[in-house]
Amino acid sequence: MSNQTTILLGATGEVGGHILQELLNSPAYQTIYVVGRVSINHLLEYHKVTKVIIDFDKPMIDLDILIGSDIFCAIGTGEPQNFERVNYGYVYSFARLCDGLVNSFNLVSAMGPIVRQHYNICRLRTI
Repeated sequence: MSNQTTILLGATGEVGGHILQELLNSPAYQTIYVVGRVSINHLLEYHKVTKVIIDFDKPMIDLDILIGSDIFCAIGTGEPQNFERVNYGYVYSFARLCDGLVNSFNLVSAMGPIVRQHYNICRLRTI
């Protein structure tokens, strides 16, 4: 059994919710930091989980929790007006905080993007 730490961003979304369940069931992770907006307070309480509220427009976090952690980033929005700011900007800003500190940074993309949307998730995710 490992004593590994992981950080999950996007736990209140559909994809992030599934990742949270996998992490909770995994013996590899003893500590799970769920990082997000105030809406993470609506998640159920679990003994392995510590919730950390963050302002993604000005991301600041205790860098000590990043050291050696595995990051799972599932933040995103389907709202066209916020799409690039959230799906690219927030992810990029948080990844920069993690640079040189974390064990891995895993970007989990959307499930089943709709090709006919006037904004293209596939194009943005390849930047």
